[in-house]
Amino acid sequence: MPNCRASSAVVSAAFLFALATSLTAQFAWSPLWGGGHPGDRIDHAMAYDAARGKTVMFGGSSGAITFGDTWTFQTTAAPYGWTQHGIAGPTPRTGHAMVYDDTRQVVVLFGGNLIGGVASNETWEWDGSTWTQHTPTTSPPPRSHMAAAPFPQLGGVVFYGGYPNNGTSHFWLWDGIDWQDLTTADTPPNSAHAMAYHEGQQALVVHGPNGTLIYNGSSWRYEPGPTPRTNPSMVYDPVRDRVVMFGGSTDPVGGVYPNETMVWNGLWSETTTTPYGPVRERFDMVFDPNVGGPVFYGGIYLGWSGSTSFSDTQALLPTTLPGHSEASLRGFGFTDDCLYIGNGLFSETSKPLLYTGGQRAWIDEPFGIYATNVAGTFQPAPVLLLFGPSDQTWNGVPLPVDLSVLGRPDCLIYIDVQGTNAASAGYNVAWPFAIPNSLPLVGSSSYFQMFGVSQLGPIFTSNAVEVVIGQR
Repeated sequence: MPNCRASSAVVSAAFLFALATSLTAQFAWSPLWGGGHPGDRIDHAMAYDAARGKTVMFGGSSGAITFGDTWTFQTTAAPYGWTQHGIAGPTPRTGHAMVYDDTRQVVVLFGGNLIGGVASNETWEWDGSTWTQHTPTTSPPPRSHMAAAPFPQLGGVVFYGGYPNNGTSHFWLWDGIDWQDLTTADTPPNSAHAMAYHEGQQALVVHGPNGTLIYNGSSWRYEPGPTPRTNPSMVYDPVRDRVVMFGGSTDPVGGVYPNETMVWNGLWSETTTTPYGPVRERFDMVFDPNVGGPVFYGGIYLGWSGSTSFSDTQALLPTTLPGHSEASLRGFGFTDDCLYIGNGLFSETSKPLLYTGGQRAWIDEPFGIYATNVAGTFQPAPVLLLFGPSDQTWNGVPLPVDLSVLGRPDCLIYIDVQGTNAASAGYNVAWPFAIPNSLPLVGSSSYFQMFGVSQLGPIFTSNAVEVVIGQR
């Protein structure tokens, strides 16, 4: 257990860089107005078409009806709201995936279950007025309930997972001409999950029945996160530089739906939303810059007493609350080689990870910093939690700095270290804090990183965490 100095760690660091109190936003799921709507609908797909400034929806189902219709949603010009387009396109389907390709300014659609339950491996593109089917030389196998996201560094858009989930993995890149199979031995199988590309972290964030996965462009890693769930929806919010996840079921048989809106910016936390949107699954969500936040449509709630389908359009929008300042988290520094130890003691999916257990820091409330994957077969000596007020310079030297002086040029320090707190090493380590009811702390940032030495010799460091203290 941490020693008594732990309770002062956040306090000391926060006072070093205390900022002025400010009023910022809380968030609420709010119904959006508009014209006609696509009706009760599940297992449809949506994408925001940035070139045309509209959200595009295709397909889905309601009861025994499977749809093959195309709709767009706009708020900047008449007709406002949803508009159906009577044009030829893909055949009716459910469980397909769509994503906007910013490079070529088209929406890409792949796969889905056709009428009769036969999975498709068709590739279609929407240019704002017309659907065009592509017949590439190479295609992924027929899939449904996969997830899609842009990945600019790879030169296209990626599609991951899906049914049939028979223990095989599927991760494919579409560049507008052909498909490339990016599946590797460390690509986990997945289905009924959600995925988004975080521009700031340059990583894919995946959450579903297998928990949270992160892909950095070359390898996958698991990390602690919300309760695993099926059929949530997820989107990147570029205004607030975070991935937003809502919905899904944590118990598909019992109909258990978490009433929470989760955000990821290197780490997971629950954002403050009031009121919550009706819990649901099997819907889709986009970020609409004209609305100013994430927007979802439809979905279904499956309970013991029956099911409820939805035909609403809702957006996650800020609401000003007197005296409220939003707390936030940011994780960074996940890519340096030191996380691997360099001799196989850490695998790619069990690297040392510093996180907060999903909680954020509020004045006059308890808070904790946690580490996992600390002790494996190598049994490290006690570890240190480093903390400081900045991630820019350390004693006048620009950050990050490597630890060549300790023989580890592959290990980086990301924070201005002004204090340390020791803890006994175990697989999981905790440093609890008590944040005082002090207004000067509101809006201040503190930075944390873990440092350890294994009994077999090599030192190691974790990722870093920025904690911004808020006021409820």
